[in-house]
Amino acid sequence: MSLKSKLFCNHEEMIAILNDGKVIKKGDCGDAVARLRAALVELGYLIPIPIENEAQASEKVFDTETNSALLQFQRQEGLTVSGELDMATLCHIDLLLWRETGNLSETLDERDLPAM
Repeated sequence: MSLKSKLFCNHEEMIAILNDGKVIKKGDCGDAVARLRAALVELGYLIPIPIENEAQASEKVFDTETNSALLQFQRQEGLTVSGELDMATLCHIDLLLWRETGNLSETLDERDLPAM
C-alpha cells in the first residue's frame, strides 16, 4: 500500500507510519505534525491558525487542539479512537484527501482501503 494524497505521498515520516508502525502523538512536533494539522483543516476537523500566528510554528506541534480534532475524526470515521496518527488513521485520512482532489477512480481495490 502506498500513500496517494499530495499532502502525504513521498513524505518520509508518513511513509514510516505506513511501513514501520511509527505513530505521531500528542507532544510530538515537526513537519509530519504540520501535515496532519493541514489534513485535519482540509477535512473540517480543525480551524486554521490565523496568519498573524503562523510565525510561531504552532502548526508543527501536536497540541491539545490537534489531539481533540484527531480523536473526533477517529470517532466519526469509525476508527480506533487513540488520539494517535497510526497506520489505519493515516490511510483513512489519505484516502479522504485523495477523493477530494478527484484522483480516485470509480472502482477501488481492497488494497487501497485501510484495515479496520
